[in-house]
Amino acid sequence: MIKFMMTFDKDKEARWLTEKANEGWAMKRFFAGFYTFEECEKGKYQYQVDFCDKVLRVSKDYREFMADNDIEIVQQWGFWVILRKLSSAGEFELYSDVDSQIAHYKRVLRMFQGVTLLEFLVLLYEVYAASTLHAVFAWAAVFAIMALIVVFINVISNTNNIIQKLNERKTGIVETKKTNLSPVLAVGFMFNACAVCMDKSSIFKMIIQIIAIILLLSGTILTCKRVKNA
Repeated sequence: MIKFMMTFDKDKEARWLTEKANEGWAMKRFFAGFYTFEECEKGKYQYQVDFCDKVLRVSKDYREFMADNDIEIVQQWGFWVILRKLSSAGEFELYSDVDSQIAHYKRVLRMFQGVTLLEFLVLLYEVYAASTLHAVFAWAAVFAIMALIVVFINVISNTNNIIQKLNERKTGIVETKKTNLSPVLAVGFMFNACAVCMDKSSIFKMIIQIIAIILLLSGTILTCKRVKNA
């Protein structure tokens, strides 16, 4: 069985994979949002997603540590490492104390901050290329990158909120919650990217552009409301 899901929330991904295992489907491999599952005994595995300091490989010590704790490395994708453990071995938790959890999420935060900065630099280049070369696909890339930046900013905000909750558990001091951008903005930018690639004389181009404008306005209003109510 193959299922598609795209998320940058490692905890959400781990819960989803565990739910699939509870239904009798164990993850076998992953590629670009497509998960391949094979049948297994219902509830056989629990999953966790870890963050690695190195891209596309884990250290020998890491592998040995996981093996010693009966944890299987299913696959690594970029910085993400998908792990699983037999449910019969008890609750599967990678980071049990608050300090290690905070350190873990801070590593995740730094990675997404770096990726977002890189996306901003790519965006500047694409804007320059689009305005200089007047290339249609360059403008489409601009809007697609803007959609990705919205997604990454929200991931950074969510990760900051997790760290704040952990700090609250540790210190008892309540911190101000970070506000997310409305995901409607990302959808609006993607509609704009599609519209740019269409034929100028196409009626569908005008319809898609109108939808994009409505989505972007709605996303802006929703984001302003979130900031106001925060």
